[in-house]
Amino acid sequence: MLLGRAFVAWNDGHLADVMPESLDQFRERAARAARRAGTAAGDGTALVVSSGGAIARCAQALLDLDEPRTVELNLQLSNSGIVELWHEHGRWTLRRWNDLPHFAPSDLAQLRSFV
Repeated sequence: MLLGRAFVAWNDGHLADVMPESLDQFRERAARAARRAGTAAGDGTALVVSSGGAIARCAQALLDLDEPRTVELNLQLSNSGIVELWHEHGRWTLRRWNDLPHFAPSDLAQLRSFV
């Protein structure tokens, strides 16, 4: 898949002249955002709306994922998918990834009737 190959090229530094930042810089920026969201939520909830790339990088930072697994998870993300990361007992866990409850079969039938 082209997007997967682009991530590998970005990671290997082959896109330095066409990208506004390195993948390491993007990773760190996403990790800072994830930490800020976690701090802001405290024992509550934080809603973060972003692109799949940023969401995958937040998951990478919080769950200590390696690069191949992060790319694999990123490529699974759908537009409007829901990701839920949960902080409990001092660690982060993944509760939902790319969940699409708003496109349940009954919702799709209703959506089709308007098209």
